[in-house]
Formats: sequence, structure tokens, C-alpha cells
Amino acid sequence: FFQEAQLLAWLKDEGELFVQAVETGAVAGVMGRIDRHTTLEALQAWPLREYLASGGQPMWFRSHVKSLLNKHLKRLNHATLEKLRLPIPGGRHYVMPATVGRRAGIQGLEIPRGHIQVDDRRGTAWVNDEDWLKLQDSPKGEGIAGILGGADNDDALWLHPFTDGDGERKVLAWRSPNQVGEYVVLRPTAASDEPGWETAAAASTGQRAGAAPAYPPGDSAALPPRIDFTTPSYLGLVETAVSTGVEQTYDVGVMDDAIARAVANQGALGMYCNSLMVNKAVYGRLPAHPPAPLEAIIDGAVKTGADLSRVVVWNYANSREILVAGTAVPAILHRRLSIDWADADNRPPLPRPSVDHWLDRLEAGVRAHIEDMTQRRDALVAQARPPRVVLDAAMADPAAVQLGAGLNKAYAAALRMGKGQYASVLERARAAAADYLAHFPPERRGAVLLGALGSVYGRDEGGMDTAVWLGGEADTPVGRQAGTAQAMMQALRALGVLDALIATKEGLVVYPALFASSQADQR
Repeated sequence: FFQEAQLLAWLKDEGELFVQAVETGAVAGVMGRIDRHTTLEALQAWPLREYLASGGQPMWFRSHVKSLLNKHLKRLNHATLEKLRLPIPGGRHYVMPATVGRRAGIQGLEIPRGHIQVDDRRGTAWVNDEDWLKLQDSPKGEGIAGILGGADNDDALWLHPFTDGDGERKVLAWRSPNQVGEYVVLRPTAASDEPGWETAAAASTGQRAGAAPAYPPGDSAALPPRIDFTTPSYLGLVETAVSTGVEQTYDVGVMDDAIARAVANQGALGMYCNSLMVNKAVYGRLPAHPPAPLEAIIDGAVKTGADLSRVVVWNYANSREILVAGTAVPAILHRRLSIDWADADNRPPLPRPSVDHWLDRLEAGVRAHIEDMTQRRDALVAQARPPRVVLDAAMADPAAVQLGAGLNKAYAAALRMGKGQYASVLERARAAAADYLAHFPPERRGAVLLGALGSVYGRDEGGMDTAVWLGGEADTPVGRQAGTAQAMMQALRALGVLDALIATKEGLVVYPALFASSQADQR
């Protein structure tokens, strides 16, 4: 259903949008927002956020550009590459039968059979009451609740809108984690909120994000059979009629039993979800003989405390069967195989990587995108430059530029020395920069920091301004100390480049624009 070319196109579009947001400063408006309950200490925990909240722009300083793009790259490496989480049009909403909303006084919830009403305001996907219990096309009389793994009004669904092969708009809904076939395809009502999907091309022309509804082409015929159209041959390895201990009087012993059950079942659910992914990728279906329905394993792990030890054994056996047979497995799924590495004498063969599996192509595409984003980051870092007023102030004091160059050198030298007695080499470099700056009287430190910027941006060969954007030491008797970043921001505020943060009498912080707005409202 989801083609790798389309998934990669969405991924690249997301990356392009992020780069544009950094270039234009749009990201500052999002990340710089602070609520009225934020304290100065909390804001100073991440200097970049304080900088953006003070009206700073990302493209003014190389460290900020690099920090923002590095966080994006970290997410790409961890969530996208390692966990196979890619951006797609749609959203995540709780699912409930319409009668629940009507009982709550919500008007306009007349949902026809086979339809869904996406309600962004309430974060809810409303469905037909009868469909909730029994879908009209279900051969087993199953409803949405049963098909989605026993949904009980506390489940959030992933919703993906698409235009089906028949030209009709539809919504694919599924829960996570899910077993193959645990999904429903419904038609959006006329009152359903339409999802927006901003593209880089639209953003570059100034179009409003989400202005156009996104119903990309899809083919429901390419989906696997819905679970109520199949009859899995479960082995019944999970005892479903397990006492949850609800009827027992609370005491420490009962809690000890509950904790012991949770510890014993630790890892079983994750192992089985990994096995489901491997089997779907390798065979295109459920395992031939699953240990139990996924919902029973979920309940055992988080609710009933049912013994899942036989599920763990099944996972090891399933992976062994795949490995002994020499079945090719996409490399990105190798770490999801259940292998008991501690049992060296009974260890199965190493996995054989597949060639040109669609997951192999997807992984290659993601890695290429990460490399492209790394190059884009480096190019943006090279383009970053402070406002002219900052450089003019720095270069007007040649002595301070020399002293600032010394700060940059002290920081760089510490990075090359290893961590020594410090927790990390970065902590050692931070301490070296703080110690260097402490040798100057407080009234001179701002000029030294501006001079450090002048020594970096006043030459053609480039360099990094990291030394002036360091957070303070966190674990001190008086809490987090101010670092070079806070002193740098004070110097920029003195030049009128940054806004001053406004602290209330309660010790909270108000974003300057919000403060001005509230003052106007009071008048």
C-alpha cells in the first residue's frame, strides 16, 4: 500500500520544509514560544530556546544552525532509520462511537454506516455506533472495536487519508502496535476535518501550511486481508482467563506479586512485535502459527499479568526457523530477530541479508536523505552571519577581538585534551571557556564575547562560534549557573538585537510579544 518512492518523497519534503524554516526564521516562531508557566531556570536549561524566545534568528549564528539541523538529523537516524518511522499525511486521533459525543452534548454527530468524522478540535475520530460493534461487510460480525484489537475508547488511531483506485476519498485507520490485518477503511463525512499536508513547493510560494487537503493516491486493494476475513491458527500460548488481582485487598504482598509478573513478562511484547515485522517483511503475512492474538499478549504485558514465558520461547524458535532455513531478511530488520546471544553453543546461523527487498531500497533512500541533509546543514552553517550591528560593535574593539580569539582557542584546545576528571570532553571544554572568561571583570566580558564573534566572522576561512553559546553547569548548590550563552545574550540585548525576557513577580517568564498583548488587553 505504502510505496517506498512515495514514502521517500514525503521524507524529503519534510526535510526541505525544515531547511526552509531555518533559512526563513519560521522555526524561531515555533520553538521560541513559551507559556506563562515557564520559569527562567527552565528556559535557560537550553540556551537556544531562550535565544529564540528573545527574538533571535537561527541564521545569525553558526552554532544555532548546526544545533537545529543536528536535532533533525538525530531524529532521522533514531526514529526514521532505526525505528522505521516516516512522515505520512494524516494524524493521530482517539476513536469513539458517535453516541459518546452526543451524550456529551456535541452536535452534528450523525455518522452514516461506513463513515468516519475526523474532529481535530477534540482530537477524536467519531464512527458509527453500529459499525463500532459490527461492520456490514464483516463475515464474522466483527466491528471496528474488535477488528482494531479490542479498542476500548482509550485507543488512539493513526489516520491516513487517501484517494482510492475508484476515485473516492477514504481514510485508513489502524492502531499501533497492530497485527497484520488490524485496520479499517472508512469514508470521511462531509463535516470531517480535512487533513492538511504542506509541501516545500507550496511553502516556497508563501502558501499557508495545510491550505490544501491531502488525499494522495492509494489502492485499498493492495492492503492485506482485514483480520476478520482470515482465520489465524493461534497456538493458544497465553492464558486469557487470568486473575488480575482486582478482587484482592491491597497489601505489599499483592503488589510484590504484580511487580514480579511484570518483570517476568518484560520484553515479551516487544519481541513479538519485532517478530510480526520480520514475518510480514519476509513472508508478507502473519506467522503460520502465531502464539496468540496480539491483543492477548498486550493485555498480559500491561493488564492481566498473564504468563508470557511461552511467547518468549516462541519468538526465539520463530527467528531460529528463519535463520536455519537461510531465508533472506532485510538488513534493517536483523536486530529485530530474537537471538539468545548468551547461549553460544546453541546459537543459530547469522542472518542472510536480502537483496533489493523494498525495505532495502527504503533504507538506502533514507541513508541518502540523511547524507543530503548533512550536506545541507554544512552549507547553511557556512551561510550564517550575525547582523551588521553585532559585527560593527565587535570590530570596533580590536583588543576585545584578540581576547575573544583567546576564548575560542581555549575552548578548542580543551576539546583536544580528552575528558580528564570531567564527565565528558564537552564538560571540560565548557569549564575551560568559563574559566577563561572569569579572568575578566564582569563589565568587560560582554566585549570579550563580542570579540569572539568578531574573530570568527571577521575572517574568510570560517570557524565555529560554539564557545560563546555554552550553557552553564547544572549540578550546583544554587541550581543551574549561567553560561557563556546567557552572557552573550545579555551583550546582544545591550545592542538592541535581542528582546529582554520579562519575569513576573511569581518567578515566571512571559514572552515579550505576549506581555505587550496582555498589557494592551488590560488597558
